Amino acid sequence: MTKQFNPNSYPKSISRIPLSQINVADYQRVVRESTVRKIINNFDPRGLGSLLVSKRDGKYWVFDGQHRLRALQALGAKTAECIVYEGMTYLDEAKAWDYFNLKSSRATRLDQANAEIKRGDTFAIALNKTVEETGLSIDYQQTGRDGYISAYIALEKIYKEYGRDRLQKTLRFIKQVFGLSRKAFQRSMIIGMTEFFVRYEKNPKFDQRFLEKRLVNNGLQVLLNLATRNKKQYNQTLEEATVSALLELYNSNKKFENRLR
Repeated sequence: MTKQFNPNSYPKSISRIPLSQINVADYQRVVRESTVRKIINNFDPRGLGSLLVSKRDGKYWVFDGQHRLRALQALGAKTAECIVYEGMTYLDEAKAWDYFNLKSSRATRLDQANAEIKRGDTFAIALNKTVEETGLSIDYQQTGRDGYISAYIALEKIYKEYGRDRLQKTLRFIKQVFGLSRKAFQRSMIIGMTEFFVRYEKNPKFDQRFLEKRLVNNGLQVLLNLATRNKKQYNQTLEEATVSALLELYNSNKKFENRLR
């Protein structure tokens, strides 16, 4: 486990720094334009607060205040009041971002995971490698692209509860039957598909190739529609409804004795 950042471990001073000299490192979360606009629309210099920056290798790196920095740039400001920390490394900055941001509601789980990767968290690195080995990626930058998974909590849950191999089998199966469609890798699909396999794959009546053909022939949207219907009809969570939808598709037109139960 990496040592937590201690803000009192580094000498610091207050200075006005030109905005053009303040840089943003990749451990930061994605800028949310709505947050920047809110700061601009409600701008009050008295309540803005100081940006927290690290002076490293002759450059300034903001680790708390990225959205305020963007707002000031948009408003045409030239400088900002900053608390400047000396002697921090890149890893120290990532820990500092973690310290000042992750405990607040401003950071999403993807933001947190991105920072964890940058500061060398072993679990986050292992989970990222597990996903990448399937030919998929975790969408830390929230691009919304196909083949990129934003359902980090689902990945984390499956990895912790069932292990690396089970998560990879689920992701590879989804990819095989539905391709790289982003909709196929939402939370309910990852968890629901995993729970279905855990529940039925050891059943002697279960045939994975048959399930694969059924899903390919019916398509992703049919499965999603069935899950949505089951959620309402049976008062299930969407994850549970996905399991029941998979079971329904699998058993459709099968003789009673060959159905999964």
